Amino acid sequence: MINPVHQEQYRERFANLQSHPLTKWLAGKGWSYYPHQLETLKAAQSGKDVVVFAPTGAGKTLTGFLPSIMDLTLGDVEPNTLHTLYISPLKALAVDVLETRTGDTPSAKRQRQKTKPPQMLMTTPESFALLMSYEDADQYFKHVRYIILDELHALMHTKRGDLLALNMARLEMFAPLAQRIALSATIPDPQMALDYIARAGRGEMIEVKSPVRPKIDILMGSTRMP
Repeated sequence: MINPVHQEQYRERFANLQSHPLTKWLAGKGWSYYPHQLETLKAAQSGKDVVVFAPTGAGKTLTGFLPSIMDLTLGDVEPNTLHTLYISPLKALAVDVLETRTGDTPSAKRQRQKTKPPQMLMTTPESFALLMSYEDADQYFKHVRYIILDELHALMHTKRGDLLALNMARLEMFAPLAQRIALSATIPDPQMALDYIARAGRGEMIEVKSPVRPKIDILMGSTRMP
């Protein structure tokens, strides 16, 4: 459910969010959306490219996927087309969501993905570059609506980041309406990160303070430590 402190602000814009299955699931757990998650949704639904700077534990993954989830469940989406492209530099993150990199996917499954794409594809910059090298890449990617870049701070100023930037520029030719949402830890130059991911005049930056206070306990022994 949406927190009362910002419920009025988002009541009209997010009317559909109130009755969304994800909202009900969160409420069942006793959870609610963070303000920055709603701010990101608002910006994305306004057509902006967004970069979110947040510490660990701030719900960055849901922040990135929320606009895509809303669009998939409430929007007019072409069947059997790739809707959301999630790119992460770390295999561990892909494993966390029970997926594998495109390069680790068996050949038969990759062929099925080409003829009947998943709505959400989770991959790495290198595997994304491989997909972009196919002759029918324009047809495969033309329906992409959202591009989620995770761990942006680990990609910028690297060769992998340069490769990704080139393929992102090419992807814009195939899917000019695709919006970009980048997730990153706090970095010294946030404007540079926004310039890296956002199209001209379409960028918005959201910086998040830690929404969860850490719980710190000190274990006190009853005897002298050896």
